[in-house]
Amino acid sequence: MSKNSDNTNRCILCGHSTKYSRPYLTTAGGGIIRNCAYFLTPLWILQKLSLFSKKFNSIVVNRKFFGDKKLFWCDSCCFAFVLPVFNEAGLDSYYREFYWQAREEHESFFNKDPRIPLESKIKSVEDQFDWVSLQGVRFSTAIDFGAGDCAGAYVLVKKCGLNNVSVVDSANQTELIADSMGINYSRSLQDIKPVDFLYSSHAIEHVADLLAVFDRLAKAVCEGGYIFLETPNIADKDIFYGLVFTPHTYSLSEPSFRKICEARTLKVVAVHTTGPEWRQNHSNIDSQARADLRVLLQKLPS
Repeated sequence: MSKNSDNTNRCILCGHSTKYSRPYLTTAGGGIIRNCAYFLTPLWILQKLSLFSKKFNSIVVNRKFFGDKKLFWCDSCCFAFVLPVFNEAGLDSYYREFYWQAREEHESFFNKDPRIPLESKIKSVEDQFDWVSLQGVRFSTAIDFGAGDCAGAYVLVKKCGLNNVSVVDSANQTELIADSMGINYSRSLQDIKPVDFLYSSHAIEHVADLLAVFDRLAKAVCEGGYIFLETPNIADKDIFYGLVFTPHTYSLSEPSFRKICEARTLKVVAVHTTGPEWRQNHSNIDSQARADLRVLLQKLPS
């Protein structure tokens, strides 16, 4: 834990000086073996070991990509960001060439049949849409942004009966999954007409430029339309210091979502925290906050 002495790194949301910071890669929340590999083993040794095990290659890639980064925490709006900022092309390449390829090889993340997401993912998405429905939201066109395994789009088409659904993600794996499901795919929101409803689950905390992405999200929905977002709920400084962040680029909370909406034609309609308390699964975090945050936004007339 450290405080910034010069206070030059101001929060990109509220402009306040950020008093607290930490290296992007830390021992916090990591096991002994992980920490030895990340912080005690020379990179050249890991590169040799990566020839025999993909686990070591992951460490090599993450050390090279995140090693020079630093996280800054704003107490005013409970928000964290990374400096130096990520290059969007470089971040897209990281996800496309490494992150999703590693996920694809992880049997517990993808179903053997790419046309059907894992049952656990389907149930999670259905629970999200049940919460959205309780807010009185109705829609006929939708986008699944940062779609990943397309579980959101799958439920929208197969369970909700929508005919006009698109997925947006730069990952090649997502394009293959969307094609196998017969769902419209795009790498950019700009290529799709505005919709009634935009769904995004655990995606916006991975983007290179959060504020630019929010501008795109706002343009992607019609006036009166809705945006559903779920992210990790980094509600306080203890959570910020206690987590392994890889590969997140931002951390958000209810105050930070409200601050983002202040500068846009968006309003917060509903907020809900869900999942276990952080302290339940992280012995180094003493926080009663729940691990996930759901936010429903509505686009106002311009």
